[in-house]
Amino acid sequence: MTHFYGRIPYLTPLFGGQSGSKVSRLTEINGETKIVKITRREEMPDYLTANYPSVDMAEYNFYTKLQPLLNLPAPALLAHGHLPQGGVFVVLEDVAINHRLLPLEHHYTTEELLSVMETYACLHGRGEKLLADEKSYPWLHPDPRTTFAPHLVRPYLQELAGNEWTAALATGPLRSPHLPSLLREVISRLAPLPTTLLHNDFYPTNIALPLDRTESGLLLDWQLIGHGPLQLDLANIGLQSTNPHFQAVDIDAVLFCYLEALARERGYKIPLSALREQCTYAKLLLALDFLPRFVRAMHRSNTHHEPWIPWTREAYVANMTEIASHL
Repeated sequence: MTHFYGRIPYLTPLFGGQSGSKVSRLTEINGETKIVKITRREEMPDYLTANYPSVDMAEYNFYTKLQPLLNLPAPALLAHGHLPQGGVFVVLEDVAINHRLLPLEHHYTTEELLSVMETYACLHGRGEKLLADEKSYPWLHPDPRTTFAPHLVRPYLQELAGNEWTAALATGPLRSPHLPSLLREVISRLAPLPTTLLHNDFYPTNIALPLDRTESGLLLDWQLIGHGPLQLDLANIGLQSTNPHFQAVDIDAVLFCYLEALARERGYKIPLSALREQCTYAKLLLALDFLPRFVRAMHRSNTHHEPWIPWTREAYVANMTEIASHL
């Protein structure tokens, strides 16, 4: 930790997650604080740059190109630029002044999640209108419906089933006679859904809850921003899962209020029953679309002696269990 004492601003490094970005709090001479985030591609982990080609520029582009058009509840952008040694920086409002930042183990209340879902409704409703104008944002992470390769699912499962420490969960789906029909069903159910902007990274440390309960929660960390059907973001949140972090949440109330807020943005409403069914297929698409990432991680572990990080291990169990439950 580096401090400059006296009447000189100083930076305090903050936890930046696993993105490779450097996040610090800048304390000015007058005591005011700001957040500085520096991102350099060469300092980001391989699994991010391999799976998200524009990950080093995505958040910078969100704040400088999209947020002025969307006007979402978000930290104010105070300064930004390109670094001479490569990379970009943003200086953001320090929302810790009037928001509560969450620990990794946070368990949500219904009221807390309602405030966050208001912001998701703004993102999804306004994002749909923005993308409908046929503007090109090639740096957005691609729609999984366009990258998913159903003909490769079986080969990926074969590789995982042939590996000693991943075989147990991959063998069942590989041998299921219902796998081809499930793949067709996922594609057909999600294909007609409108495209919007997706945050793609619901995580306790990426949420800021307002101290003023009349305001909306904030979504932080936009490095995975992409596009696709809104149901993918809801599946990413895990509202239809057994996530213990939501055990005290009235999920139906949260989804109902989300749909009401979304209808105010879009002008029409999705029935709750239809949304639940669509989210089931969205969860499946996310699970299936992660198979090549698990295969790459498996090979890297076997050939480079790189153990899976805990998140990858947990995601593998959750995703393979999700696939198996529909076969």
